Amino acid sequence: MKLYKCPKCGHQMAGELPNYCPNCACPSADFIASDVEVVKQKDAQKKTMTTSPKQADSKGCFIGVFIVLLGFILLMCFIGSNEASTTHSQSTKVENYNDNSTAHQLLAKTWFEECIKQNLKDPRSYDEIDHRVKYNTGTETYLVSIKFRAKNSFGGYSVEIYSGTVNFSEDGRVHCKILDKESL
Repeated sequence: MKLYKCPKCGHQMAGELPNYCPNCACPSADFIASDVEVVKQKDAQKKTMTTSPKQADSKGCFIGVFIVLLGFILLMCFIGSNEASTTHSQSTKVENYNDNSTAHQLLAKTWFEECIKQNLKDPRSYDEIDHRVKYNTGTETYLVSIKFRAKNSFGGYSVEIYSGTVNFSEDGRVHCKILDKESL
């Protein structure tokens, strides 16, 4: 049996030679004839081929992406191990917070503010008016006094002064203690 292929549209027809292509009306004189068995053998050969150039390119691309991803993961692990050692050295700096530097005073004030906010009915209403921070070298604590306004239980604003201590322990913990509350 013969197989005919139209050179214009590529439509394939089997059997007797038609007068024209049913797909594009190309005359039959231009048709390319081949034997059905030969076409079947060529199709079988195409199926047995393992990889086409496009498949080989996609496998190479996949391997390349995999290698880059693996390199990125290893780099992040290396950076993470360096950050772990950096974090360890930063945690030892916490031991030295007990001095009279301005940065440490602000840190002590911030921790004391958080301690105050935990005792308020509406922590969002907290509004600082004034603060004072002093470092006591004898006890290695910060003496903090904060004047603020905040909502009371009735929904009105009241002005209060809280005084207390903030201590940075050697294990990195912060200890806040409110010693005095004064309402104005």
